Amino acid sequence: ASDDKSDEIKKLANSEAMKEVQDLTVEIKPYPSDVLREFVTKSLGKKGKTLGQVNSDGTIYNIGAASTGVPSNRTGFIASRNIAFRKAVLTAKSEFIRAQGMKVSSEEGMSILDNFVEGTDPETQKKASFLQKLGRLANQSVDKALIELGVSETEVSKMNQGAKEAMFREEYRQKGLQFAAGMLKGLSVCKIVEGEVGGNDYQVAVLVKYSKENQALAAMIQDDKNYQLSPQKPSKSLDKIRNADPKDLLPRMGVLTTVDKNGQSIVLAYGQSEIRKTSSRQSAAESRAFSQAANIARDNLKNFVAQDIALEEITENAEVLSSYADGSQDFFSQNKFEQSIQSKMSSVDNLRSYEMKRWKAQHPESGHLVAGVIIAWSKDFANKSRNLQKTLNTSNEDLFKEDNSNLEENSSPTKSGDYMIGGDDEDF
Repeated sequence: ASDDKSDEIKKLANSEAMKEVQDLTVEIKPYPSDVLREFVTKSLGKKGKTLGQVNSDGTIYNIGAASTGVPSNRTGFIASRNIAFRKAVLTAKSEFIRAQGMKVSSEEGMSILDNFVEGTDPETQKKASFLQKLGRLANQSVDKALIELGVSETEVSKMNQGAKEAMFREEYRQKGLQFAAGMLKGLSVCKIVEGEVGGNDYQVAVLVKYSKENQALAAMIQDDKNYQLSPQKPSKSLDKIRNADPKDLLPRMGVLTTVDKNGQSIVLAYGQSEIRKTSSRQSAAESRAFSQAANIARDNLKNFVAQDIALEEITENAEVLSSYADGSQDFFSQNKFEQSIQSKMSSVDNLRSYEMKRWKAQHPESGHLVAGVIIAWSKDFANKSRNLQKTLNTSNEDLFKEDNSNLEENSSPTKSGDYMIGGDDEDF
């Protein structure tokens, strides 16, 4: 079974679809979500692919967008930009969950003489509170409730039951619930567009892609196994990122999959954090920013490997007509939509990664100084990491055995001309 799994991952990781995620492209434009959607629709169309659909090669593309809570001209913008990016990715990922199928529930109904606690103005609120009392009376006798409203007993006696009820309230309510959940693996960010929309609104839009190849890589990282993968065509992305000017790395967020010069897959995760200006100990503030950026990058890498997401959407409609004894009426209408996208707590053991690059740059819109870190995973490093783990966990008994063996092997001095030289070069 293990060999079958290895063969399947090898096959997936070396297909043509993998080539499309080798180079992350980024732009900073106004109206980011519109720009991104137009660009992606045209680009995919040329390849016979469609946004939001399962394409012939098994790939799926979805777009998500979110705005920062903090304007670009205020302190805290970089952190808010990170959050907006993560919201955008979460929104895009929720579309992958939705595509798998949703549980849909709905209910609706109407009632008369029901409690009503909302209104359109303070005076209506008073009337509505009074109707609560009337509703309780009406449960016993509609006649008594109408008399409480000030209608004379003579007038009440002349009214039929329908006319009496019409003087109170009629209500219609509808509620719909849609729910979906699932575990996502190997989703990469292949395009980002961000910029000012206007009115202190800075938006980040992302294109997220699913491919069988990336899912296989995620499985490889999660299982922490040394699967044998055939070499692929090397990509220029890795060297471009290593040698990139810091300002060109500012728009890079999330996770990128690429191929090194040996044809082996590498996963790059990006993290950024603002370097806050302080009156003292500025170096400490910078160290904290780099540590935070590294943590964000590792978190992005973990979410590439596996992320458990639940999507819930609630739609409610209400229509309430209240009639009073004086002939007046109040109409209340409400439409409510609530969306909840939640990433459940999940863990990945032995996430083996290393810091490939760190950089500093000034954000072009806000002027804030940003600390950036790129965390990388590669098959080669994962293998070395496993060997290092084994070495560092060597028992005391085995250490002494190794030391005695080394002493016996290195006990004889070596000759160099007329000199006898002892010792190991490592000591120098």
